[in-house]
Amino acid sequence: MNKTNEFTIIGVDVAKLKLDVALDDKHTIAVANDEEGFTKLLKAVPNLDQVCFVMEATGGYEKPLANFLQSKGYAVAVVNAKRVRDYANAMGAYAKNDRIDAQMIRHYGPIGLCQRPTETARITHSGRTKTRSAASAS
Repeated sequence: MNKTNEFTIIGVDVAKLKLDVALDDKHTIAVANDEEGFTKLLKAVPNLDQVCFVMEATGGYEKPLANFLQSKGYAVAVVNAKRVRDYANAMGAYAKNDRIDAQMIRHYGPIGLCQRPTETARITHSGRTKTRSAASAS
């Protein structure tokens, strides 16, 4: 697994029906892009203490997973797909499939901003984190 100072990075390539997940350089799994798949994903990650899940913004298909993970207290980074592709090209990874994409997202992860979610943080339609303070919630 890719490690930053604070997090172990998990790369997730998001599609409408499935998620390809790069756990480390040698292990990639595929799960359904639904709550049952999200639960399987969490069971497949060996150590969930300091994990950041990095995924591309995919027009909204990433939102259910991002919100599920944030609701469980995990760090999530939703990154720009073009920047990940540019990074992959710069690294010489011109081949493209879902498993390779998940690995490139994982390697790009330390560049993305991984933050622990606040209690009220949710991924918005634009892929940005929207936070409401307790004062504005009333």
